[in-house]
Parts: sequence; structure tokens; C-alpha cells
Amino acid sequence: MKKSTIVKTFKFMVPIMRLCYRVRAVCKFGIGNYFRVCFAKSENKGRRHFLSVLVCAKDEATYLTEWLEYHLMLGVEKFYFYDNESTDNTREVLAPYIARGTVEYIFWRGRKQQMAMYADALRRFSDRTEWLAIIDIDEFINPITFDDIPSFLNKVPRGATQIYLAWDNFGSSGHKKRPDGLVIENYKYYNNAPRGKSLVNPRAVVGLSNPHMLEVIGDTVDENFRPFRFWDWVGKIAIWPGREFPRSKIKINHYQLKSLEEFLAKQVRGRANGKEGDVAKYSATAFAAKDTGHHLDKSILRFVPALKQQINSNGQL
Repeated sequence: MKKSTIVKTFKFMVPIMRLCYRVRAVCKFGIGNYFRVCFAKSENKGRRHFLSVLVCAKDEATYLTEWLEYHLMLGVEKFYFYDNESTDNTREVLAPYIARGTVEYIFWRGRKQQMAMYADALRRFSDRTEWLAIIDIDEFINPITFDDIPSFLNKVPRGATQIYLAWDNFGSSGHKKRPDGLVIENYKYYNNAPRGKSLVNPRAVVGLSNPHMLEVIGDTVDENFRPFRFWDWVGKIAIWPGREFPRSKIKINHYQLKSLEEFLAKQVRGRANGKEGDVAKYSATAFAAKDTGHHLDKSILRFVPALKQQINSNGQL
């Protein structure tokens, strides 16, 4: 199919799909709640937390402390942690955070459970937090021009219920074995990625078909709060052809590879979405094909000294 035909089809279908979403949202929420969610200013009234994170993970205990302490330092107040049958010491690492009430821990069994876990969390916890980030353990929200994440969220205008944060996929930076130190200081070279993840008002969620972008009432916007059109159909994201997402103010550092040693270990751990073909996906050949990062990015390094101090103060480094 020619590109011009695809663009014309997209232009025709997107308004229809958006109208269907809005009609379904009004039916689900009621017209009063629909307008309240879409147009009321975010003020965290009556909610326990301003910013929380939803994550599902399996056998990633090695990386949990850095990931948790980093996001706590940058303004996350609560983690809804879905443990998909971990066999390592995940529960042991999480124990002090659970005891303090920072982590809500849910053990979840079964394969192909990623979307089921997300749906359960949105059903149970939507009224507890003003904003919810749905990210993985290898993803770090990087507020490039802000001191923390809430400073960015406080600027979100009325009507915006989902902020789509662009990914930068980081490569191995030449590491074959896992190096000492923090993930965010060891891997500095990246390539832009066409996808990202979302910060969302969980009460605005109408549907959930993929982990990257949710179906919401209100506007989905980029870091500059510019709305954009997208079409979410049976789990496939279709964004306006040729759309480039800005990433100069806030983005997600996605450390998808790390070292070759760590990448190959994913064969054993498996994937959260339960898809087959893990051996081929996490092979040395796949690693070489993906390890193309050549853009240097040091923006997140400004957080390293404070993060190390915070981890040291807890006796975990």
C-alpha cells in the first residue's frame, strides 16, 4: 500500500475512532464525570499520592534498589509492584519498602499476564493517586530541565490526561560483562526510539490494550503539552505518520540492553507479555543488531551523586 494511501486512511479513521472513544467514555463515566475528569485542574484533592508508579517484574532484584531510590528521589511517592512469579530475592529487596508503605506488593501468577496486571492495578488503585507512570525496571524517567517529576506535572494544563514520554534506547556502551556501579552511570550512548511510555491520570482511562499508550478521555499530549492524534486498535499503536516526539524537557531512558552478559540472562527470565521466541530475541545476534547506540547523553548523570548518597544512607550500596 502506498504511503499516501496509508496517510489518507489514517486521516479518515482517526476522527471516527476518537469519537467512538468519547462516546464510550461518556457512557462509562457519565457526562458529569466525563467533563470533570477532562477539564478539572489536577489538584490531588482527597487522594493519598500525587505521583505513583505501576510496574510488573520478574526476577529483577539486582536492579530494584537503584530503580526505586532513583524514582523516590525524583518525587514518586508510591509503587504498585506486581511480582510475576519471581524466583530470586525480589521480595527480600522490597521488604523494607513494603514495611514503610512505599511499595504495595502483589504476587501474580501465570504467563502472558502483563496486561491483566495493569488492568487489575487500574481497577484497584486509580482513586489513590493523581498521576500514574506505567514503566518497567529498565526505564528511568529523566526530567531533563526539571529538578523532579512533579515539577513537570504541576505545569500540565486542564484537559490533558496523558503525557506521552519519548523513549531513548540505550546500548551497551561497549560492556560485555556487567560493570560495577549504577545502571544510569554505566550506559551513556543511545538511539532515539519511535515509542515511549505514558504518565496518565488513571481516572481518565477508558481502555488498556498495550503498555505504551492508554485509551483515555481528555487529551494525550507530548512534553510541550501539544495534543496529537493516535489510533489504538487491538493493541497496535498507530501515531500520525512522520510524527517526531520532542524529548528535550523530559523523557524515558530505556536501558534495554545493558551488557551482553545481562542481555543474554533475559533468555532465562522470559518476557512480561509472555510472547514466544525469547531465545532468539535475547541471543548474541539480537544483541549485536540492537546495540547501535551512538548518541552520547549525560543528562541523567547529575542525579548520580545524590542517588549514591541516598543508597549508601540505607546501607544498600
